[in-house]
This record gives sequence, C-alpha cells and structure tokens, in this order.
Amino acid sequence: HIVKHTKEKKFHCEKCGGKFVSSKSLTNHIRLHTGERPYPCNLCDESFLSASRRLEHQKRKHFEPAHKCSLCDAKFVTLHEKRKHLKRHFKPSSKLYITESDIVPPPTRLIIYPIR
Repeated sequence: HIVKHTKEKKFHCEKCGGKFVSSKSLTNHIRLHTGERPYPCNLCDESFLSASRRLEHQKRKHFEPAHKCSLCDAKFVTLHEKRKHLKRHFKPSSKLYITESDIVPPPTRLIIYPIR
C-alpha cells in the first residue's frame, strides 16, 4: 500500500495525462476513456472495468453481507466498512453515538462442575 504513495508514477495516460504507479492501474484507467468493461457479472447484466469491481458488485447486490454490527442492525460487505461504522458509534457528534451504559455486556457463561 505504501508503495502506491511513494513510488514514481511511470505510467502515463496519453488521453488525459493521468499518471499511475502500475500498468494495471493505467489499463483500468484507459477503460474509463474507451468504455470497455470486460468483466461481466454472471448474475445480472452489468459489466465492470476490473475483476475486483465485479466482485465488490456481486457482494453488494447478490449476496448477504458477511459483516454485522454488534451494536445495531447494520450489515456490511467488507470488514473495512464495518470498522468505519463502529467508530461512528463512539464519536459524540455522530447520530450513531452510544454511551458505555448503552452497551449490554454479553451474558456470562455458566460453568457447571461435577460434584466429587
């Protein structure tokens, strides 16, 4: 990830002058200019610039979100989205803000030991 921000951008778009770290990023960018969308969704009629965008679409539109907030009913496709959401629960200026007293601790386990 850091490489993206520190590495020289050697790949240039001839159409708009945009600069990119990798040839893959440039290829995806050029598709914005050409309108090419070579990654079709096999569950609907939409197509995408990259396989990763297709996968994100499928997770959002066709599958049940895998990550659920433990403090409210919100559901998220990615763990990153869930973590961003959870931070809002603890930010006083947020509509989702909760106080410590709002958090109900999980029930303690009852452990039964045999009598000897």
